[in-house]
Amino acid sequence: MSSKPESLVAAYIHHLTYERRLSPLTSENYARDIRVLLEYLNKEDLEQVQLLNIRHVIAQLHGKGLSGRSLSRMLSAWRSFYNYLIRKHNFRHNPL
Repeated sequence: MSSKPESLVAAYIHHLTYERRLSPLTSENYARDIRVLLEYLNKEDLEQVQLLNIRHVIAQLHGKGLSGRSLSRMLSAWRSFYNYLIRKHNFRHNPL
């Protein structure tokens, strides 16, 4: 496994806040959404995550009553996180 997921999230949030200059609230929202993903993946290696894993997480969140709008926002945050991991941490694919 490469870097720990928590350190990758911290690096991504730093990137959003200081390089992309997003507002602290926006960065916090991205962090929250990504931590939801990590919680559901249960320590799985982020490089090994597949579309099926993402679909499973979305199905579980939908089953708990999350709205389509909230799920869409989460998917956007996760997609952006993986794009960052590809650019900055040599990940090979984006499961989203």
